[in-house]
Amino acid sequence: MIVSFDHNKIVQRFTAACEHSREDIFGKAISSLLVREYTLGAISTAEFYEAVIKELGMKMSFEDFFEAWNCTFTPEPLIAEQTVKALSEKYKLLVLSDTNEMHFDFIKENYPILNYIDEFVLSHNVNAVKPS
Repeated sequence: MIVSFDHNKIVQRFTAACEHSREDIFGKAISSLLVREYTLGAISTAEFYEAVIKELGMKMSFEDFFEAWNCTFTPEPLIAEQTVKALSEKYKLLVLSDTNEMHFDFIKENYPILNYIDEFVLSHNVNAVKPS
């Protein structure tokens, strides 16, 4: 894991935008089959957004949803950038990640440490997740 996350931050944002309990939001929007389908790349970002909004009865723009969905990440990576840089000078670096398109787009944009990675194998691109 390069970047730590806390899904409770998403739940907190969604709680402010709908009338569901934290438990309902977690079950319907964080650990749901819908998220698994999105992580597998079976549904698009637009389809995921529309489905979550409908499921939770939220009124939230896509921009606000994107921000809420990505507030889960810690500001700093778990691995020092210098460490990854040094490794990249000796080895080809590959990331294998169960992630969805929105999360990866956000991480790629906001964590320059990923510039040292040569290749990404992402669940939403290969339509598969790592075994539990």
